[in-house]
Amino acid sequence: MATNNVPVIPDAVMIDAVLAQIQQGLVDNQNWLNVAFGRCQILQKMVNGKKIISPNVY
Repeated sequence: MATNNVPVIPDAVMIDAVLAQIQQGLVDNQNWLNVAFGRCQILQKMVNGKKIISPNVY
């Protein structure tokens, strides 16, 4: 069962292509899993003098 809850980078190559296959395989084979994300990037920014750290995915 394919799902649109797998955000995949278009024309992914190397590690991103492998992660896309893993993500799709997880969602297709685990009925309790609704969304699977690949790599994330941790971003830091200053807001009103406070450092805000957040994980961000494609």
